[in-house]
Amino acid sequence: MTDGTKPGRLPLVDSLRAIAALLIFGYHALYVTGHLSSYLSVGVPLFYCISGLLLFRPFARSLIHGDERPSARAYGRHRLFRIVPAYWVALPLVALLLGRVAEVFSGSGVVTYFGFLQAYRLETFVGGIGQAWTLCVEVAFYVFLPIWAALLSLVTRRVAATTQSRGRVVLIGLGLLILASVAWKVLVVAHYGGDRAGAIVPLTALPAAVDQFALGMLIAALLVLREGGDEGSRLLSLCFKRPWVPALGAVMAYVLIGAVHGNAPFGSVGFGTEAWGLATITDHELRALVAGSLVLAGVCAQPGLGLVGKALGAGWLRRVGEVSYGLYLWHLAVLTVLAGNLHWALGEHGYLAEPGGTGVTGSWPVILLAVFASLAVSLGLACLSWALVEKRLIAKSHRHRQTVQGG
Repeated sequence: MTDGTKPGRLPLVDSLRAIAALLIFGYHALYVTGHLSSYLSVGVPLFYCISGLLLFRPFARSLIHGDERPSARAYGRHRLFRIVPAYWVALPLVALLLGRVAEVFSGSGVVTYFGFLQAYRLETFVGGIGQAWTLCVEVAFYVFLPIWAALLSLVTRRVAATTQSRGRVVLIGLGLLILASVAWKVLVVAHYGGDRAGAIVPLTALPAAVDQFALGMLIAALLVLREGGDEGSRLLSLCFKRPWVPALGAVMAYVLIGAVHGNAPFGSVGFGTEAWGLATITDHELRALVAGSLVLAGVCAQPGLGLVGKALGAGWLRRVGEVSYGLYLWHLAVLTVLAGNLHWALGEHGYLAEPGGTGVTGSWPVILLAVFASLAVSLGLACLSWALVEKRLIAKSHRHRQTVQGG
């Protein structure tokens, strides 16, 4: 789609996936080398927002234009084939690589980790494939989406007779979904008080994260309205003319994330330790804004045209996006083995110098080399995952649909 008026594939989404995966890689590279930063913590919300956009788009067409409702069976099959096989292949290998076999293959571990349940207990939150807690949230969203769309369909049929009115119902429903997510986080913070660790699980589960998915869903609904000839949002029209506007918005929200944590160029917003809940919610919504703005820029830009289109249209970025799921699955284990263990060993022997400290700073180029080597190895494993598992299963899923339709 080039102008937002015709349905079709969104050509720059793979580039957005690549940015999300590389941001997550960078975040974990800083983590394993002892320099964790909030600045790179927007990769997960970006993945969530992309999922909301792509998965809700056919449902939005059904709700707004009265198209045939997407098949629940086909929807479930596509999600199953896309997510589960590559994860189930990676999980035992990562467990072996990190010495977590006993944990993953215990009686409860098989159910927890292979069943996408690790995010619901603090003790298992970062077990198995540590970052796969986000997959638990994704899977919960996969289940929630068709149910929510079916409920919304009941409302649109009863109260809306025209495309425009159905569109308004959908947009209002998405707005209420975002408000409900914010309300959930407020209630969690109020309930747990000073117990930050106890709040981790409810603050990362789907009710807390659904606003980040909903921003992508909102963009999908606006695109569907535009496809039907309804100019709809003035913001969307502006973004198609000037995709750099939402990109600039993403940059501004990104800087504000640093302000929340006291490390922006202009200082801190001023949240104290006693206001951790407010800081956490503000941080969450700013990351959602970064993600939503980037997705908006990506769907409105034309490949190769303008600053945003040229940047996101880079061939290498789109190729990384194609294998981004494998990169997501493998990168932390590879980083831990190659860069994390090296950082720990050098630190144990006094060869690392923290900023402003003493020590042999010459060891840092070695750490950086290990990080880049980790990226190369992770991308290699991601390419193998794509070629041997993901691509084949995606093709099989679509062949099954064609067979059913042909029969």
